[in-house]
Amino acid sequence: MSKFTETLKLYYFKDRQEVDLSIRVTDTLAHGYRFTKEEFDDIVFNWETGIDKETSQGFVCIEYKKFGPRPKQEVDPYVRFSVSKNGIRNHHRITYYEMSQMCTEYNLQLNSEMYWDK
Repeated sequence: MSKFTETLKLYYFKDRQEVDLSIRVTDTLAHGYRFTKEEFDDIVFNWETGIDKETSQGFVCIEYKKFGPRPKQEVDPYVRFSVSKNGIRNHHRITYYEMSQMCTEYNLQLNSEMYWDK
């Protein structure tokens, strides 16, 4: 059986101007989100300063945190990526590096022809 191995996997579809983003939960489960190009551009350019906004996927909250959760609040930087819709909330914790790599991959796909573009 094929397993999910990457924390974040994205596909930018130029013809639809949409981004499909999968966030790995376990080896056999990933949450999938589809954002418009405009919505995803906002995520890529503003995730380090924070995002709290309604999108086509529901309410999205992204925060870069330098300290882990209370009460300990140890130095443990991560990115909180939360999506809420229809009373269901998914909260993901992603490393700074993984989030940076996702932005790099997005820019690569924006500026290159991918096999699914053909």
